[in-house]
Amino acid sequence: MVGIQEKSITVVFDLPDGSQGESTFKLGHTVEVLKSFVESEYGIPMAAQSLFLESKPMFDPFSLLDYPEAKGVDELYVRVDGALPQSSRK
Repeated sequence: MVGIQEKSITVVFDLPDGSQGESTFKLGHTVEVLKSFVESEYGIPMAAQSLFLESKPMFDPFSLLDYPEAKGVDELYVRVDGALPQSSRK
C-alpha cells in the first residue's frame, strides 16, 4: 500500500501575471520542491518568490502534508508572489 506522502495531488499555481500553471506533486514534497518547480518552469527565482495557500504563507521546511487544506483533495491552488521575468510574461 502506498503511504499518504506518496499520494499525488495536482497543484495549480496562480502566477503573478494572472495566468495559471499546474503540475502533479506528491503530498510528501516540500514547499522547496514547489518553489524549485516554479523557478524552473516560470523563471521566478526561489529566493524572490512567496507561495500562499489561501491566505496562508507556505514555508520551506514544510511538506504539503503539513497543510490541512492539502489532505483529501485532488487539486490545490497555490498563489505565487514574485516578479515574473520579461521572457515568461504572456
